Amino acid sequence: MEKYPQRDSVDFKREIESLPIPKDMQERIIFFEANKKDIREIKDAFEIKNKLVIK
Repeated sequence: MEKYPQRDSVDFKREIESLPIPKDMQERIIFFEANKKDIREIKDAFEIKNKLVIK
C-alpha cells in the first residue's frame, strides 16, 4: 500500500479478495498490510536487542 498511497484499505481489501487464492491466504495478506508498521517496529526492536546481546 505504500507504493499506492491513494488506495484506501477498503479498495486494497477488495482487490485482494478478488484474487484466485485461498481465503486464509487473503486474510493473511490483509492482516499483514493492516499491521505492517507494527510488524516492522517489532522486527526492528528484536534486531536491536539481538545486536546488543551478541556484542
